[in-house]
Amino acid sequence: MLGRLRAAFTTVADNIQSAGAQQKHYYDRHIRHVAYQPNDLVWVDLPSMSRHKLSPKWTGPYKVLSRLDSSAGDIGVTYKVKDLLDSRSKPKVIHYNRLKPYRSAWSPDPRPVLTPPQTGRPPLTALSGSRPYVLHDFAVPKSVEPTQQIQEPVQVELSEGSEVESHVELPTEQPATGMRTRSGRSVRPPLRYRVV
Repeated sequence: MLGRLRAAFTTVADNIQSAGAQQKHYYDRHIRHVAYQPNDLVWVDLPSMSRHKLSPKWTGPYKVLSRLDSSAGDIGVTYKVKDLLDSRSKPKVIHYNRLKPYRSAWSPDPRPVLTPPQTGRPPLTALSGSRPYVLHDFAVPKSVEPTQQIQEPVQVELSEGSEVESHVELPTEQPATGMRTRSGRSVRPPLRYRVV
């Protein structure tokens, strides 16, 4: 009985190993990628690290230690990488589809610096980036002057059905501290900031 269990375990281990090799072969069959060289810096996608919605998807930089080629002589698509930010971390073996080149602002490769023409004013662009921003000279609107108050007759019904005409003052003036916008809307500061 013990012999049959050992035979079963070795058969299962062989089947798992051959199934893994076959799945790797099918997955890597149509792979076309630019191979990373040792000492290249890369970003790594670690799904276990991005648990929250707004957490960064890519971590790094990681340093490529080596490319793992297959025993059949095929070019490997898995890489051994090490985290540069954690000196005690162990090297990880990661497939190339979870790597992307690391480019930083302090990259040593020199890039040409374009200088805008000097016109006296800094170049401004629209927020959308679609058209250049044109600086218009316009005056800030002055505060609105108060207008006259209008008295309109208002009909008020009493309890016995008789009507009495009274005058109610309707304020139509704008406050002296308010501003009128281009669309005609009156804007006033909050009461706590008004000078009384």
